[in-house]
Amino acid sequence: RTSSLPLPTPRWPLERVRAFIGVSGPYNMVDDLEVYHRRGLHRSIMTRVMGGWGQIAHHSPTLRVLRPSFCPTPESFPPVYLLHGTSDKTCPVDSTIFLAQALQEKGVKVTTRYYRGKSHSGPIVEDLVNPDPDEDLVGDILSVVRKGVLTPSVLAVSPRVSYSPKENILPGWAVELARLFNPF
Repeated sequence: RTSSLPLPTPRWPLERVRAFIGVSGPYNMVDDLEVYHRRGLHRSIMTRVMGGWGQIAHHSPTLRVLRPSFCPTPESFPPVYLLHGTSDKTCPVDSTIFLAQALQEKGVKVTTRYYRGKSHSGPIVEDLVNPDPDEDLVGDILSVVRKGVLTPSVLAVSPRVSYSPKENILPGWAVELARLFNPF
C-alpha cells in the first residue's frame, strides 16, 4: 500500500545539505513492521506511532523514493552514505540494500558500507566501548564529515579517521555478555 499524501516541501533548500548519512535505518516500515512484531514490538503500537496504517508507507524512505514523482537531479540531491551491520535483527540489512538500489536507480550517488557480523547496536554502541579498527562506524562517519564529502567513494579509497580511546572501556568478556542480553 502507498500513501496518497503529498511529499512535504523542505523548509531549506536541499542543495544546502552536504550529505545524508544513514545508520542501520528502518527504510521500509511496511516490510519492517512484521520484523518488529516478531521481536516483541506489537504492530498495533508501531501503526499508532506512524499515525495509522495509511501513514506507514508515507514514513518509509524506500517507498517514497520508488514513487514516480521522486525525480531528483544530480546537482540538487546530496550524496548518500548508508552504513549497516550484516547481522542486524532489529532493522534487517535488506532495508539498506533496497534503499541504496532505489536511490541509485533514480541517479542518486550512494555509498554503502556493511559491517560484517555486527548487530543493530554493534557498530553504534559496542564499538564505542571496544572499537574494532577494521569495522569502525564512528571513524567512517567522521571521515565523511571531515573530508567534506567531496566524493561518494570516500569510504572505499580514503584512509578513515579512527576513533580509538587509549584503552578499551570494558573488557571484551563484558561486552560479549552484554550482547547476550541486548534485545537489539
